[in-house]
Amino acid sequence: MEKTTGNTEELREVFAEAADSGGYTEVTAEYREFGEMKVKWIRCGKTINFFVSDYLSDAPRNVLESMARTIVSKICACGDADYSPELIEWLTSDEFPRKKQGIYLSRRPTVIPAPEFEYKDPRESCRRIADAGLVREDDGMCVCWDTDVKYGYAGRYSVLMKVAGIAKGLDTDEISDEAFDLAVYSVILHIAMGFSPASPERAAEYEKRLDLFPQREILEEELKRAGYHLRCPPGANTPFHSTAVTPISGH
Repeated sequence: MEKTTGNTEELREVFAEAADSGGYTEVTAEYREFGEMKVKWIRCGKTINFFVSDYLSDAPRNVLESMARTIVSKICACGDADYSPELIEWLTSDEFPRKKQGIYLSRRPTVIPAPEFEYKDPRESCRRIADAGLVREDDGMCVCWDTDVKYGYAGRYSVLMKVAGIAKGLDTDEISDEAFDLAVYSVILHIAMGFSPASPERAAEYEKRLDLFPQREILEEELKRAGYHLRCPPGANTPFHSTAVTPISGH
């Protein structure tokens, strides 16, 4: 991944201060053009290098500081590893997807604009779902086709970017419009519910709202016969994917 613009010196200072609590004495940090919101790191002994998604390159310093403290806490298994209210508020603001959504989509080569379809129109499906009162219309949400949805998922989504990618295989005349609407609903519902850390309560609320779709069980069986299920890949409702680049040594 390429380096990107942003105040790299400020980012290094922020992570150096946070990493000091974990005993790291040599710290580097830089922005990278990741497709997803993520932070990666390489560490060895007292040295640690951070690579941060450039979606955060214009974040206020206090947001970066709270994010760095959380990441270091997760790495060291010490302190408060919950994401701060400042970070969540910044990421879930209306301004964030307005500024970042276009960049996010440009980094997803498997995305096809929704107007391009043969049998099923995701945008019209969203209108039918909204007209039924199942979700509110959201002009800021981008609903598109995704040609790289695997394992029979109906689609994948990003709550923060407000992007719903519907499995392109669902663009077929072999399933009913009603079954297609249920598949689309199962994806956009995550975005309609907004950001919230994964929890049994959220999962229960999601299932409860899925049950509001008329004839859910019958239509779900139709989708299963076509090879699809009402699930999306995990992890799309978390602020970051935080991973080590190399096997970890030292702390």
